[in-house]
Amino acid sequence: MEDEDGSRNKMKGSTTISTSEKPLAGKNNNRNGKVGNKHKIRTMFRQAKDMERSGQWHQACTHLEAILDIDQHDSYSHLALARLRSRRERTTSREKRPSIDNEKESVMKKTGDSVLEETRVTITPLAIAQATPFSKARQAFYNGIDKCPKSIHIWQAWALHEESLGNVSFARSLFQWALEIDNTNPYVCHGYGLLEHQCGNFDAAIELWQRPLKSRQKGKTTAALVCSLGKLMVAKGHLQEARDLYVETVLRIDSQREATEVYLAAAWLEEKHFKKFGRAEELLNLALRVSPGNSRAMVALAKLAGRKVDSQRIVIDKNGSKRGKNPSKRDVERRRNDAVKKQLQEACMDLVKSKKQEQIGKSDVKDGRLFNAWQKLEVKNKNFKAAKSILKEGMEIFPNDHSLRQAAGKVEELVGNYTGARDWYSASLLIMPSAPTLVAYSMLEISHPIGNEVNYTRASRLFDEALLIDPRHGPVYNAYGNMQLKMGNIKKARQVYQNGVFANCRDVASVYHGLAMLELSLGNVETARLVLMEGLKEVRINDSGMDSNRRNRAIFLAQSLGMLELNCNRAAEAKTIFEKGIEQHGNSTQLLLGAALSEVKLGNEESARSLFERAINVDRKHAQAWQSWGVMEMRAGNYKVAKTLFECGIKNDPLHGALWQAYGTFC
Repeated sequence: MEDEDGSRNKMKGSTTISTSEKPLAGKNNNRNGKVGNKHKIRTMFRQAKDMERSGQWHQACTHLEAILDIDQHDSYSHLALARLRSRRERTTSREKRPSIDNEKESVMKKTGDSVLEETRVTITPLAIAQATPFSKARQAFYNGIDKCPKSIHIWQAWALHEESLGNVSFARSLFQWALEIDNTNPYVCHGYGLLEHQCGNFDAAIELWQRPLKSRQKGKTTAALVCSLGKLMVAKGHLQEARDLYVETVLRIDSQREATEVYLAAAWLEEKHFKKFGRAEELLNLALRVSPGNSRAMVALAKLAGRKVDSQRIVIDKNGSKRGKNPSKRDVERRRNDAVKKQLQEACMDLVKSKKQEQIGKSDVKDGRLFNAWQKLEVKNKNFKAAKSILKEGMEIFPNDHSLRQAAGKVEELVGNYTGARDWYSASLLIMPSAPTLVAYSMLEISHPIGNEVNYTRASRLFDEALLIDPRHGPVYNAYGNMQLKMGNIKKARQVYQNGVFANCRDVASVYHGLAMLELSLGNVETARLVLMEGLKEVRINDSGMDSNRRNRAIFLAQSLGMLELNCNRAAEAKTIFEKGIEQHGNSTQLLLGAALSEVKLGNEESARSLFERAINVDRKHAQAWQSWGVMEMRAGNYKVAKTLFECGIKNDPLHGALWQAYGTFC
């Protein structure tokens, strides 16, 4: 500290101090000053973080700079300031890019896998900091490592910043400098591994992720490492290795939250790939034993109960043949929702009871995820009054959960109370600004503006703020891109979607789909095909970590590519895409219909009939499947069969115009 250094200099140069007591008093004063400064810095740092959480970015930066004026070696403030600068630059710098970064593009287009040594590159931090164009974030990161060279977190954060901008060589070099400090640091190894994974260097990613795990040192095993490595093993088809990994590592994780993440991943593997519903349930209960009341595990357990209903749709007798009629999709969906709702209701009521008795444990996860999941089921059934009541109970127990207020805003929006929706969204943002709430608020401003004219400037500001908070939130890019497209800003819309692809969003399918539909609308069929193919590749890698909503969007991605190939008279290619989608995602009625239409074009009517039948068994109300099957039979001269199919389709979906039109040919 400056005062401290000044005092030391005075003491060294002083010739007037002659007694031993005076230097001792000086040391005590210095010590007291140091303690006072530390207390002041801690207070200022907390204030800066509060400003950041409330969206006051500029004020937070100013506060952190003031801390560094007091103590230029405070690594926490260097890191916080650099991250804030990075957030702002990640959105503004992208707008100047004509396309996805060329360096990253060239890296991802290469063929073959690379081991870690083959990707090695050395660039000095000073050279990176001085690269053009000038960057406040880079300067902040460089200042941090200059004053705190052993702070591995600053090195890692700088590497992630360069990666987010597509500067692969810079990012690799910074990760490598960080590993010079600690060769098995789990956070650096995980971030570096994700970069190589994204570039297609899976062997290098595995090497990096295994390095901390093999060290078996305390604190080196993290859920992020284990889950990333497990997902890659699953993607490569090494299911048993992934299963063994989860079992061997989960007991080495101290954090309750992180151990729960591993149990969730292991449960999904058992259910999805081994079809062991009982084992999946056992693993989720183990997660709850480790972290009692963990909302993520409890919601997962409830949803598993619903999926078990799906798995019991076909009744098999002792001889191995089907017995009885398969229940309709509507019946199965009702039973599934009932099973999920029952578990959620019981869990929520237990929380309400515990709250009244003031017995909610310290280890419980303090959020309203259970209430949110329950109200979504009520909204799906249009029970809006029940949904509001559920959310109210959740807010009483978890008054600081911003997501409950966002959900309340969505319910008000659905019932047409747009003023109430705005109030709830504002209340949610006051507790904590979040990307989902900002997107919902922006979409409300676009669809139901105050007055008769949409304030696109305000909507754009809300989208930009959402990207500052969470640059990997896929729905932001989708909604923002759609808005720009409606405004006629084609170049800006394409840039927004490309930024979403580039940001490696958690919901990659929706972003790739949005970009592909944009290119299709402009007649760029080949570009759209390449985008969809790249999206499917990403989806297959990340499949084991997707929730049901993201999986549905991944299905839509496969369907879009398949139908594109079909419409371009590439029936064989379309068939392959649909079959791979069915293999990965199960009996999706959209994919089954696409496969059936492919067989029709290839002249394989028997195969088409089988696929049409499977499609309508999955969803009796899938009018297009009834219509397409009927048209095929009509063209084959089977008029009586076609008439029956049209009638069945109309019975299940009486409002489908194309079905009535086809049926009209017989009247």
